[in-house]
Amino acid sequence: MHSSTTSKASFLYLAAAYVRRRYSQASDGLVACCDAEVPGCVAVRFRAEQDHCDCVFPRKVDAAMLDRHRAECAAAVEQWGQVTAEALEKAKRDKSGSGVGGEGAGVLYGQTV
Repeated sequence: MHSSTTSKASFLYLAAAYVRRRYSQASDGLVACCDAEVPGCVAVRFRAEQDHCDCVFPRKVDAAMLDRHRAECAAAVEQWGQVTAEALEKAKRDKSGSGVGGEGAGVLYGQTV
């Protein structure tokens, strides 16, 4: 049985996005779909949006709680993006003139620094 998520409101969005970008595989944030199936066995594939943690949420959730959860996750994703951009800028500044690293010193989130 496996599921996947692409929703920014998902608790595991960042982990699922990493697997999707790095390995080009759908993921629920913890397990890639290709790794969740055993060859020759029956597989249950959820088509609806569902991350690995969705099954632990209560069945009856009021709209306010769901909206709050989505807003908090979206804010965390936005903050992660800002931190990543700042880290890239710092890496670029550090590379120029310090003698440490140099051209092609490494890769940070898919960009050579």
